[in-house]
Amino acid sequence: KTEASLMSVLPPTLKTDQNQISSSENGKTRKVAIPATSSSSSLVQSSSSETLNSDADIQKIYDCAKLIRDWSEVSSALTAHPEWLTRIPDNRQWAILHQIVYSGDVKHLDEALSLQATNSDFRLLCRGRDGKTVCEVAAERASIHPTMLQRIERLVAIDELLDNAKSRKWDLVKQFITLQPDIVNEKPPYRRYYLIHHLAYVGQLDVFKDLSKICHFRLDLLAGNKTIIQLAREHNKIAFAEYIESLRTKSNEITEDKSDQTISSQLTGIKYYSSDF
Repeated sequence: KTEASLMSVLPPTLKTDQNQISSSENGKTRKVAIPATSSSSSLVQSSSSETLNSDADIQKIYDCAKLIRDWSEVSSALTAHPEWLTRIPDNRQWAILHQIVYSGDVKHLDEALSLQATNSDFRLLCRGRDGKTVCEVAAERASIHPTMLQRIERLVAIDELLDNAKSRKWDLVKQFITLQPDIVNEKPPYRRYYLIHHLAYVGQLDVFKDLSKICHFRLDLLAGNKTIIQLAREHNKIAFAEYIESLRTKSNEITEDKSDQTISSQLTGIKYYSSDF
């Protein structure tokens, strides 16, 4: 099996309400414009209903993405309205996301996806009016932009892994990790949790130990600025938290021991070879 074979499930991900700014004066509501500080923020104004949501503005951002120009304006607009990324403008076949994938700029893709962290309606494999997903668009352009297809396929694979973890389908999780152990410490930019956080959340210590036999978990990964141990303790998964603490303590002791051995070998002029290698 390859990563492409793991792309059958449409991954659910993470939504933000649009911000509206107004002020009250003498019982009347007036709009307050936000002054633009640069060209990248020229679309940021007070009334999302009248300005930021207008078809003309969406078309403008769409054209910027399509023609690969003024990326700062695209980024600014998606920051204010992440839902625009998958919205299909009138008289268009694709969403802005399709155009970014078509362009082949993986850096722009990752930036746009990171802005979806608060958008619970976001789906990576959204379809255009022609029925195409971004994976299909990337596949058609693979000869020109192979790294884009690789990135999309990897995101889809990780999404499916994390969906299975969220649904507690541990047998499927193990199958994924067996096929691709290198994705264990990755998550898409729009996701909150890594695999280990899903395990900590429900306290699946036995599953963690089992998976640790076929992959290496990083124990310093953060989710919402919280450590694995903090997350486990917050949900009363004490056994899981204490086990991770013991692993981290052991890891620190090994690191300190190796540092002392390295210093000693340098002082004596004797090259030291660790038995761990």
